[in-house]
Amino acid sequence: MTEMFVKMYALGPRIYFESSFNRFDCVVISGSIFEVIWSAFKSGSFGLSVLRALRLLRVFKVTKYWSSLRNLVISLLSSMRSIISLLFLLFLFILIFALLGMQLFGGAFNFSEETPPANFNSFPIALLTVFQVLTGEDWNEVMYQGIESQGGSRKGMIYSLYFIILVLFGNYTLLNVFLAIAVDNLANAQELTAAEEEQEEEDKEKQQQELEKEIETLQMAMEAGENLDLSPGGQNINEKNGKTMSKEQEAKSKDYDDDDTTGPKPMLPYSSMFILSPTNPIRRAAHWVVNLPYFDFFIMLVISMSSIALAAEDPVEEGSERNEILNYFDYAFTGVFTVEMVLKVIDLGVVFHPGSYCRDLWNILDATVVICALVAFAFSGSSTGQNLSTIKSLRVLRVLRPLKTIKRVPKLKAVFDCVVNSLKNVFNILIVYMLFHFIFAVVAVQLFNGKFFYCTDESKMTAADCQGEYFVYEFGTDKLPEVRKREWTSRLFHYDNVFAAMLTLFAVQTGEGWPMILQHSMSATQEDYGPLPHYRIEISIFYIVYFIVFPFFFVNIFVALIIITFQEQGEAELQDGEIDKNQKSCIDFVIQAKPAERYM
Repeated sequence: MTEMFVKMYALGPRIYFESSFNRFDCVVISGSIFEVIWSAFKSGSFGLSVLRALRLLRVFKVTKYWSSLRNLVISLLSSMRSIISLLFLLFLFILIFALLGMQLFGGAFNFSEETPPANFNSFPIALLTVFQVLTGEDWNEVMYQGIESQGGSRKGMIYSLYFIILVLFGNYTLLNVFLAIAVDNLANAQELTAAEEEQEEEDKEKQQQELEKEIETLQMAMEAGENLDLSPGGQNINEKNGKTMSKEQEAKSKDYDDDDTTGPKPMLPYSSMFILSPTNPIRRAAHWVVNLPYFDFFIMLVISMSSIALAAEDPVEEGSERNEILNYFDYAFTGVFTVEMVLKVIDLGVVFHPGSYCRDLWNILDATVVICALVAFAFSGSSTGQNLSTIKSLRVLRVLRPLKTIKRVPKLKAVFDCVVNSLKNVFNILIVYMLFHFIFAVVAVQLFNGKFFYCTDESKMTAADCQGEYFVYEFGTDKLPEVRKREWTSRLFHYDNVFAAMLTLFAVQTGEGWPMILQHSMSATQEDYGPLPHYRIEISIFYIVYFIVFPFFFVNIFVALIIITFQEQGEAELQDGEIDKNQKSCIDFVIQAKPAERYM
């Protein structure tokens, strides 16, 4: 609050409220002040729990000092108009289908066994049922219950069209509009970040040019008017420029060395392991073998056979005859990979010069798998080594062998590089995701802390009454009733602390089993009291908002990030060339086209 008043006094109210972050900060502080005043009169109320959660929004103030994260938040906020319009359309869609469902299935879901939680007996429950079908969780079960309520598969099959249309237009169409909004948001955020980076580079260049002009002016003035020796300074400047040019030349030469060339790759001009010069016959032979046309094909074949052998192993009986035979094959595969590694080390060197073996991450992966396999073989022969869990874990690393194929298939490597680049960019989104997830978890703790307990004897509603023993009857059998002890226990998914709340909300976010958690939440009464069905149906708003923020929007942001990364990678390949994407497609078509034979 002191920070807000100091800023208002220094900048003035008009300039202060021009900043979106200052307005956001003012709203959070005002909510916190109102919460303190409210707590003095109505402590422990539901509204107070929600107001306390507003204090968590202060965490977003850190985005002022992180440009890429700030641009992401700004782009998300700027898209609120599109999101609100889509939410209004989604609400109308749910409203229409809820009213239609009440007309078709109202009162029909009252089966002899029990009434399922998802039904159309009332308007609020119908809204929740339609929303559940939109999320895709157990929608087929609701559809089968609707068919059964209308006379079974013979008479009620026509009613399945209601659920099919609901899924097609709701789940497949409307919800995917969130993906389009997410793609647009990420594109805008990355454009803002790129524009800021370009502006920073331009500012640095301008400052450098101004500094050089000032130095030249000062040097000319002092040479003309004063007899001062500026040669050391000028010499330093030239030396700095010389160093800069040398670095640029070195970078250019490095880029030239890294360029792909047709034909066999030339041998590196450095000595391998400080022993083998480029003219050494052993190194020349290793270089010749590694660059044979069929060498990579042979390694790919061995990788495929090794993967098949791993899949054929018996995981239950480790000492079976099949595993013993496959172990001999594993020795052969490991020997081939070891020879490959040794040949490449002789050809490229180990690590000390550019282009050496261990300066490639793929080679490091290959070496790690080979060394771990050799260590496991060395200890597996002894009686003590066979029982070591560490040796068994080293043998597990053999499953990484199929990754060796990525480097040898260019298109597969391009896809893998795209995934890796998207993981680099996912960090900012993950921060915003975790902040929102933490905020919802804290709100859930405020709402449901200690309210997910129940008695194993459903006839007892309080923790004080849940004492002693009770009888359990099995209907339809002649067995005597079973005596069980009453226990006051909690649900498997609950909100008793922040970590459990984050886990429960993550389970809700995946969409698996979330209607059960919703029913438990609506049935929660208060601490030390058992559940009552549909006690607080308004609490479902919390889950609807959570579903809109996370499964509908944030999950699509991750998908949008992959899409944008693929697009940027495809555009980056054409930036250095003189042709655009369409021209490249035409050239590829001409190259791959085969002339058609004409018969007279």
